Amino acid sequence: MANWDDLKCLMHLAKGKTMTNASIALRTNVSTVSRRLERLNSELASPVLLKQGNGWDLTAYGRRLAEASLEFQLQMDRLEAETLEAASGKMVARSIILCAPDILISRYLSRYVGEFSEAYPGIDLSIISDSANGSVADGTIDVSLMVERPTKGRMVCRKAGTIQTGIFAKKGTAPTKWIGLDRSMDHLPEMKAAFEYFESGPELRMSTMVGIRRTMENTNWAGIGTRILFPETDDYVILGGDTALHDREIWLGFHETRRHDNAIREVCEWIVDIFKKEERLSAKPDIKSEPLGDLFQQS
Repeated sequence: MANWDDLKCLMHLAKGKTMTNASIALRTNVSTVSRRLERLNSELASPVLLKQGNGWDLTAYGRRLAEASLEFQLQMDRLEAETLEAASGKMVARSIILCAPDILISRYLSRYVGEFSEAYPGIDLSIISDSANGSVADGTIDVSLMVERPTKGRMVCRKAGTIQTGIFAKKGTAPTKWIGLDRSMDHLPEMKAAFEYFESGPELRMSTMVGIRRTMENTNWAGIGTRILFPETDDYVILGGDTALHDREIWLGFHETRRHDNAIREVCEWIVDIFKKEERLSAKPDIKSEPLGDLFQQS
């Protein structure tokens, strides 16, 4: 009978397409994945992989076996979730990789990681800000925190909260130049507002709002940012006033095959709770905070 750890390698190879992605998803190295797959290929009655150049392709039997392994994993996740809900079991230790924009890591998540560690000692949480080498789709990232709701892929999405964005400048200055995000973000409301306000494009573009804020400290230029980066007690003003702020929805997403993974659900609940806490802390007495959506939605 095939070893379950070997079958998981096959399952993640089918999902991630490469041994590198499979090794990242399994929190191991490529040589271990390769060794397990070679053993699986030699032990079964029919091969699951065929050597193609520098890589491997799944056979028809291999794809069926990978699908069956995925279904088995889903059933185990569902059973674990039901057992935990019935308070008759404990969560199996799990490693979760969370990817989020730098602004959300530095100004939101980092404030509460101590609480998370104490509340969920069985979850080994890793938080990264660069998703260039992985994605939720191939399993190399477990949960993604995004500034826009994803419209593609087999993802389960949930609204985590909102942040306020706008154009900021130092008090007492009248900037004629501004710092914007990269061109892929030109469609965002705050970027459109800046183009209209200055009637010109940005003098400088940067990939993160944290980077924009740091650059603004050394110039008299305006810049795109969020209210949490530029609190009311700071030496910055909102160009156009409070009415010029834009509400940006923040979304959580994970692959639909992980919908019964209790560790992922705990991480998502923790993040949503962070936004609720920050909303309460920043709310003014005469402003009623809107409740955050609590239901998971299929993208």
